[in-house]
Amino acid sequence: MTAIRPTKPPADKTGKPDEKMLKPREVAAILQVSICSIYRMIDRREIPFYRFTHKLRFRASDVEKYVERCRVESLRDPRSLG
Repeated sequence: MTAIRPTKPPADKTGKPDEKMLKPREVAAILQVSICSIYRMIDRREIPFYRFTHKLRFRASDVEKYVERCRVESLRDPRSLG
């Protein structure tokens, strides 16, 4: 009898294992914005997304990258506050 080996998750084009695809409502919850805001972001192409027939999905890593791009640096040195 042969041992059953666990299979690796399928890889995408970059060779990375597939990651979870998020629904628009899940992205709205992560970003703490309304679902309408997510659809506006989609219309403006502000955040990468995938369209499978009529379903929209987002890669978790793309959402993380979007959050990092939105970061605004402080103008003041945090050590001088206090």
